[in-house]
Amino acid sequence: MASDTKVFFKESDDWESFIERLEFYFTAKKIETMEMKRAVLMTIIDEATYKLIKALCAPKKPSEETFDAITKLVENHLKPKPSDLMEHYKFN
Repeated sequence: MASDTKVFFKESDDWESFIERLEFYFTAKKIETMEMKRAVLMTIIDEATYKLIKALCAPKKPSEETFDAITKLVENHLKPKPSDLMEHYKFN
């Protein structure tokens, strides 16, 4: 399934750009269900990213989370929102 695509992700890549490209891939391949999107995602990431997703989903398995939930977990992990307290401290 994923062998005919050039959309791959490794930890050093930009997650947001990867997800944007992946959505284009889904459109091109007519992949519409969240279950299929999750399956494609989990097959085109490297081992380190898969382990990260497993850790972020714990105690659940990645197969028990939705595509949207997984992408959000990774996004929040790789680009956490700054703390209001820290931002206040930084500017004062």
